[in-house]
Amino acid sequence: MRRPRTITRAAALAGAVILTAAACGSSDGDGDGGNNGGNGGSNAEGEYTGGEVRANLNSPQTLIPTDTVESEGGTVVSAVYSGLVDFDIDSGEVIHLVAESIETEDNQTWDITVREGQEFHNGEAVDADAFIRAWNYGAYGDNAQRGSFFFDVIEGYDEMQEEGSDVTELSGLEKTGDLTFTVTLKSPFTTFEVALGHNAFMPMAQACLDDTDACNTEPIGNGPFKMAGPWEHDVEIPLERWEDYAGENSANVDTLTFNIYADAQTAYNDLQAGNLDVLRTTPPELRDEARNQFGDRFIEVATSQITNLAYPLYDETFADPKVRQALSMAVDRQKIIDNVLLGAFEPADSFIAPVIPGYQEGVCEYCEYDPDRANELWDEVDWPADKKLQLHFHPGAGHDEWVEAVGIEIQNTLGIEFELRNELEWPDHLNARDDEEMEGPYRSAWIMSYPSQEYYLKPLYTSNGSSADTGWTNEDFDRLVREGDAAPTLEEAQDLYAEAEQILMEEVPSIPLFYGRSSAAYNDTVENVVYNIYETNPSWTDIQVK
Repeated sequence: MRRPRTITRAAALAGAVILTAAACGSSDGDGDGGNNGGNGGSNAEGEYTGGEVRANLNSPQTLIPTDTVESEGGTVVSAVYSGLVDFDIDSGEVIHLVAESIETEDNQTWDITVREGQEFHNGEAVDADAFIRAWNYGAYGDNAQRGSFFFDVIEGYDEMQEEGSDVTELSGLEKTGDLTFTVTLKSPFTTFEVALGHNAFMPMAQACLDDTDACNTEPIGNGPFKMAGPWEHDVEIPLERWEDYAGENSANVDTLTFNIYADAQTAYNDLQAGNLDVLRTTPPELRDEARNQFGDRFIEVATSQITNLAYPLYDETFADPKVRQALSMAVDRQKIIDNVLLGAFEPADSFIAPVIPGYQEGVCEYCEYDPDRANELWDEVDWPADKKLQLHFHPGAGHDEWVEAVGIEIQNTLGIEFELRNELEWPDHLNARDDEEMEGPYRSAWIMSYPSQEYYLKPLYTSNGSSADTGWTNEDFDRLVREGDAAPTLEEAQDLYAEAEQILMEEVPSIPLFYGRSSAAYNDTVENVVYNIYETNPSWTDIQVK
């Protein structure tokens, strides 16, 4: 069976400079992108004011929903499309957007009803067919969609992924009416309704699938904004308010233009000069300046990003958990955050980000800086006397200083010499991870595609996880994740996922290091700017022009 590389928003975003343009698989951000449909979850009070808003963007990979797994494309997709569900900004609870209802009795068979009267920007109906054809397109292996793996939970996905398969439709999708369809999963998955918040599950117009190249340049969505012209690569992506939007949160402004920048410094300069209204993320080195200059118009929030150093457990040097525990406890995370990362992160104390429902504060014993305990553990392991600790990361993404700081912390605590390994560019770095060629811990980052513990556990650490590249396996962990997936309620699922996470705490297949913080700044030309952590962006529909 073909198993395409899973460059999730989390993995793709790992290829970028830390929080310089987005936090999700961007060309210079960390983590996975948070494209959650992004236009129905705001609680802010606002009214239509008209006017123009300009915001910054890095060059997206694509604007096709099933192919978009990084933050820059996701920012546009979440404004142009509306999905079945979104998330409340304050609580993270699921909100139905295009869905009238989503029902299940066993968490395996899901009956979905689409709201009546929904349309795409070209007048096509948003109905059951709009979702079925989009999901089939995304799941079919020959279409090579980056978000294909999100459909893995649906019956028939494996057959569609076979090399040269002539199976082009998911057997788990059944149309039951013009506005209704049934989804049958391979096994019970309690979190499925939450997962539907990812942009891979957006509907697509037939005209879009008839000419995907044209649709990539000028998407035909169903969201509160529509394209005001084609995507002008490396220049801008122009959007305008869709007057006929049927959702509750219509846009408050007439136009939203994303000016495309190659670097965050230039975007920040344009914000200062008044050429931008909103800067989506402020570079860490400029946050103090931005905080002083913009005052109340500088927003800083915790994100769902977590940065780790993952162990290559196919290397016997790291087979002993005590080695992994000692190295983790040898790192003073707060010191690195204060001295190198300029306060733009928080120390990680779990494998789950604090903004995720089910997060357990302070549960990771081996995430605490404890040099005495680290040395006690180190005295019990057999580390080759002449072996240097190899620390891998890709170049040109802003990771050099903090990875070196981690090495210095370990060297000072345990007396191990280290070597920085950044000779592989991002694509080759990914290949080396997939091919089990890493010779030491390697930088890894993750950010939610939907707010669930499951998304931080299953892809990264289960035996067949879509992004599991450490070589770590644990039958009890796999079992608990499966039981969490099949739990009758989300609350029971959270308890089982938390139990699974306890195994990670003891085994430490990677070192949790930092939780991300993102920030936005805006000029006095706009107001009612509300940050949506589930999109890692300001809420575009709520912004008003003064």
